[in-house]
Amino acid sequence: MGTKAWSSVLKSFYPEVESRFGFLVDEFGFAGPRRQDHIIRSVSYMTTGFGYEVSLEPREGKILTNAWTAYEERYLTAELDLLVEAAGLAPRQRVSLGAQSVFGLRKSIASQAHWVHLIHPRLVESTSGLELIRTAARWAGSGSVLQEDSDRPGWR
Repeated sequence: MGTKAWSSVLKSFYPEVESRFGFLVDEFGFAGPRRQDHIIRSVSYMTTGFGYEVSLEPREGKILTNAWTAYEERYLTAELDLLVEAAGLAPRQRVSLGAQSVFGLRKSIASQAHWVHLIHPRLVESTSGLELIRTAARWAGSGSVLQEDSDRPGWR
C-alpha cells in the first residue's frame, strides 16, 4: 500500500469508528469514545466491567474489534469475528477486516459495527455472555486471553 493511501486510511479511522460505533454511547450508555494513538490507533468504549476496543492494525492493514469483560479480578478478551461464530450468527469470515484503502476501512468498520450491534445484547447477559467470550477466547488459541488489570486498554 502506498504512503498516500495509508495516510488517507489513518486520517479516516477515528471519524469512521466514532460515527459507526456511536450507538454504543447512544443506545447502550457506554462512555467514550476514547482515542489512543500509541503504536496502534484504537478507539475504546467502556461501561462497568465491559468494553470494546476497535483498532487499526498497521502491519496487515486490518480493523480488529475486541470485546472484554471483567472476570475474577482479570479481564477476558475476545475478537469480534470469533464471537460472531461462537454465537452462531455467522462464520467468522463474514466479519470484514480489511483496511488497506479508505473503501476497505469503511466497509470493515461498518461490518464490525453491525455485528457488535447484533451480538452486544447476548454479551451482556451474565452467564451466556461470559461463556461466549470464553469460547471465542479459547478458539483464538492465545495463552494470554486473561489479562492482568494493568494490561487492560482503556481508562485508568
